[in-house]
Amino acid sequence: MKFGCGRRVGASAALALALACGVAEPAAAPFAYITNGYSNTVSVLDVATNSVVATIPVGGQPLGVAVDRTGSRVYVTNSFGRSMSVIDAASRSVVATINFPFSRSPSGVAVNPAGTRVYVANDNYLSVIDTSTNAVIVDILFTRAPNGVTVSPDGARVYVTIPDLGTLVVVDASTNTVIAGALMGQRPYAVALTPNGSRAYVTNIDGNSVSVVDTGSLTVVATLVMGILPSGITVKPAGDRVYFTSRGTGHVVAVDTATNAQLAVIHVGTDPIGVSFEPLGRYLYVANFSANNVGVVDSVTNTLVATVPVGAGPFAFGQFIATAAAPPAPPTPVPALSRRWAAGALSLAVLAIAAVWFGPGRRRQLRVRARTGRSA
Repeated sequence: MKFGCGRRVGASAALALALACGVAEPAAAPFAYITNGYSNTVSVLDVATNSVVATIPVGGQPLGVAVDRTGSRVYVTNSFGRSMSVIDAASRSVVATINFPFSRSPSGVAVNPAGTRVYVANDNYLSVIDTSTNAVIVDILFTRAPNGVTVSPDGARVYVTIPDLGTLVVVDASTNTVIAGALMGQRPYAVALTPNGSRAYVTNIDGNSVSVVDTGSLTVVATLVMGILPSGITVKPAGDRVYFTSRGTGHVVAVDTATNAQLAVIHVGTDPIGVSFEPLGRYLYVANFSANNVGVVDSVTNTLVATVPVGAGPFAFGQFIATAAAPPAPPTPVPALSRRWAAGALSLAVLAIAAVWFGPGRRRQLRVRARTGRSA
């Protein structure tokens, strides 16, 4: 192992040095955050190992979830709890709870790319939250309750489904005002955007269809009659595929974004709802509400490759995996109470290095060099 500028030392000396310097390894993989509506918890699933590594208690009936781009903050809407839990991903704990008025029942949620605003479908309102203060800065009033929420890649527009009105509404993020709306199918439920923001895909849960929307003109350019009770929807990071859950059949349907043709129908479990890709875009994660598990789909082969048990009633409505890798974590400083211990560890490291340089073999080399001018 190396010490300083590339010098190699023994493993024990290196360990002592690492402890003395207080360096901690950052997390190695992104995580999926699955809201369990009946357990009132969030299951943290390591997508590298497809295993649950933590379970976090939140509010009553958590449904919606949004992870910021870096994966450092997770926002969970608690429908019965009339609140939103803010989870710190590093500590895997709730660091704030935003309470809403008693009449509210929050559902869909999305965070903007900059991580500065969170948008919550909140009964007849879209609540806009400042993430620096965890405070609601404005409630945008609608005549009917919104449900699905997503934000454009540049953060300038917020797209919101209004099931009872059969519409997709666009909100200007700079002014927090509604600037456009268009009719979709029967009860538009969820919405997802392509990576460049040029197309929106909207599941119409009562219409058994998906509306394909040109976001420039906000016009429906195609209606895909597919699935039964289409619910959650996501676009592959490459932008070439759309996957949505067919809740009534227990399948995920894959669609080619260039041709709008159905590519595959994959059975994943009972009552699939939420769906998200991991950042590399190969594996798709699906929350199976009535099966109490998460299905993992390989999008190359379009086959189910794993099933991971989670809590009761997994819903995971929203983007529940960070869309970009988190930046490297800075070195963790040694706590103040451990300074004396760290100094001792450093002394131990110095002694270990000295033992390498001045051990019996090294002393013999020095003696030979002193007599002959050559090393042994």
